[in-house]
Amino acid sequence: TPFLEFSQLAGYLLYDYDDVPAAGLITGIGQIEGRECVIVANDATVKGGTYYPVTVKKQVRAQEIARENRLPCVYLVDSGGANLPRQADVFPDKEHFGRTFYNEATMSALGIPQIAVVMGSCTAGGAYGTLKYLKKTSF
Repeated sequence: TPFLEFSQLAGYLLYDYDDVPAAGLITGIGQIEGRECVIVANDATVKGGTYYPVTVKKQVRAQEIARENRLPCVYLVDSGGANLPRQADVFPDKEHFGRTFYNEATMSALGIPQIAVVMGSCTAGGAYGTLKYLKKTSF
């Protein structure tokens, strides 16, 4: 099935000494069993799937597209959480790392399915992607 990838150049030449292709995150619209979904997949081959500030912004943008179009979100989680040398920049603004969890909760409350598939070790903040589902709403 076709896949429309978002923000392929995010992170390109953004950080002086860190190459972060596609912000270490693949996002886009694809089809699962004929239903369009927003897919967010950590790329563990890029800095262990850790989140840079641009990674967070890319995920938040994908979630905005999902909310605006009422598309389910499928998260393929293989992340080491925040990139430690850059963690001070991952949390401080409105579009920070915590916003991704807020977006998942509010979309779920709106009836937009949020599905997380654990693909790897998922350490630190990467582990939270599977912990926030409410009783009787996850399987």
